[in-house]
Amino acid sequence: MNIYFMKDDTVYTLKKNIKYLKDYYKNDSPNWISEVTNVDNNFGLFKKEFEDFDLIISENPEKDDFQNMKIMYDHLKDLTDSQASDERLWAGLCHGKFWKYMQNRWPLPKKESDMDRFILQHYFFNNGNRSLVLNGLSRLWWYARLSYDETNENNPYELTEYLSKDINGKAYMFFGSNFSNNRELQRIFLYTIKSYEESNNIMLTREEFNEIRKSIVLWSGKVLIDALSAEDIKNKIKKELETINNNH
Repeated sequence: MNIYFMKDDTVYTLKKNIKYLKDYYKNDSPNWISEVTNVDNNFGLFKKEFEDFDLIISENPEKDDFQNMKIMYDHLKDLTDSQASDERLWAGLCHGKFWKYMQNRWPLPKKESDMDRFILQHYFFNNGNRSLVLNGLSRLWWYARLSYDETNENNPYELTEYLSKDINGKAYMFFGSNFSNNRELQRIFLYTIKSYEESNNIMLTREEFNEIRKSIVLWSGKVLIDALSAEDIKNKIKKELETINNNH
């Protein structure tokens, strides 16, 4: 499967003129792009080739997010973090192969005043680093990238599934954590919380999850995490969990 990225000039032109172009996002295909840019070659061929794949499109698209995360990451796992952080890649896919998926998963809001921001956020990058988990396609790759555990032989997507149950809450908050780039710490954090919830038959609220997240961020800023054992970190997280559970 060849992947086509959107060229810089095209990204710039579409974003700059989005208020005049938003109705085009209701079209059945993105063939209108050449018409509005007056350029025939708006896309470039990505240097890597991948196995062909499609995303699930259904009447309940939100319920398919987890499966689509797996599909996206399984097929594009060879992307580097740098490549997967490139707006041009995802803008190309949003306005190309996965146009139908985008229209199904991210239908335009009814209020016309909300359309500009909505399109910029989901079809392009419009919110700094947060864009990675707001763009309609890159979010699938990055949530899987963040939570995929190759050491989990039984189910490497166990944590992905856990986060996918509250993408707009816990997953979104977790993505912005200072320790989310520390693979070992993030796995310990999520596995410990998931295990504690299951053992105690509870489900942390978003507020409680965020309280623990902030506590660990502050704590990890005061100690040298790499010098601590996994057991030490688990015990710290369990202590925070028990405090919250006792206050229920």
